[in-house]
Amino acid sequence: MLVDVFESAKTEAEMLERADVVINSIKSGELKVSELSIRDIAEATLGQAGMRALAKNSTQSGFCIDDMKEAVAPVNLSMFSNITGQLIYQGVYDAYTAPEYIGDQLVTAEASREDNTRVPGLAPIDDDALVVEEGAEYPDVKFGEDYIDIPQSKKRGLKIGITREAVFFDRTGQVLEQARTVGERLGLNKEKRILRTVLGLDNTFKRKGVAANTYLTTGPRINDITNALADYTDLDAVYDAFNAMTDDRTVPEPIVVTAKIMLVAQALQFVARNIIKATDIAVTPTVTNGASRMPNPYSGVVTPISSPWIQNLLTGASVNAQTNSAAEAATFWYMGDFKRAFRYRTLFPMQVLAAQHDKDAFERDVVAQFRADERGVAYVWAPWYVVRNHGALA
Repeated sequence: MLVDVFESAKTEAEMLERADVVINSIKSGELKVSELSIRDIAEATLGQAGMRALAKNSTQSGFCIDDMKEAVAPVNLSMFSNITGQLIYQGVYDAYTAPEYIGDQLVTAEASREDNTRVPGLAPIDDDALVVEEGAEYPDVKFGEDYIDIPQSKKRGLKIGITREAVFFDRTGQVLEQARTVGERLGLNKEKRILRTVLGLDNTFKRKGVAANTYLTTGPRINDITNALADYTDLDAVYDAFNAMTDDRTVPEPIVVTAKIMLVAQALQFVARNIIKATDIAVTPTVTNGASRMPNPYSGVVTPISSPWIQNLLTGASVNAQTNSAAEAATFWYMGDFKRAFRYRTLFPMQVLAAQHDKDAFERDVVAQFRADERGVAYVWAPWYVVRNHGALA
């Protein structure tokens, strides 16, 4: 019982020290969220005086925050808010980082204090620039007229209120469900924003002031091909597409890519798994040679990943000037080095903050309330590191 933890504390410093122990135990997982009770937290931190203040019926309102402030020391109110806040944070965070979300595996995470900015890039370095004559000065590496524009982020968040009834009737499960719902909505929103960028539905790539689609069917960077997934030869076709790409130097050079992930619609997850997990493959026979077998070159190199949101987001979306049917959306798959191609810039990491407003206490009997929020943006950094594949589109 939490009451036992606090009852022997004699000073405010001891109370705060024990509150920190409880909070750290929740963070580490030693103290499970399922083992905690909102009422237990209130009884342990607010004491009998605080519980009586919560039960008091005011003639002007069901509950008055002034009664609480008069009955309970500020440090006790702070401990109640901090411990309850950690309880709610854990519920939000567990749902926000649910294992079914794959978005973070597809982007390079970066933190920044700058929003809607322009990031300069290095000027291309040609072979001739590397030559240093005897006694000559080594050339400097310089930033050139190359830059990527980063799109503007948006803040997203929701509030969670703990009412007097939630404390008195010990509606811990209800409060945690609210916390998980908030975490789920924030996590799923981030997941879909990342996937929309990776799938090429939100085209954010803007280089040297020129916007371009993430996936192109023409030009020196053709990374959108008709290539239905059936066997290892379709993976070979992806590498053929990579090998055909060049950069935009004066003397173009090939783009070297090691494909690490195969992202597939759920309809293709077992096909992808069978291709990657096969220990060996059959080499197509020629006129003079019979069929032979060789070790699977993709086993242990490429990781297949699937998400139900891929087909969901692609169905009804416009791709290559045509609207996908559900059947067409199920044929999409992507392969490449996703973390080199896409990034997620975090301005405000997901956090849970506590607040107390007399207005909410008076109008809604809210004892404490918390706000969960996150601000970030997914964007395309180098689209030539991923190839989009699909069956023939109508």
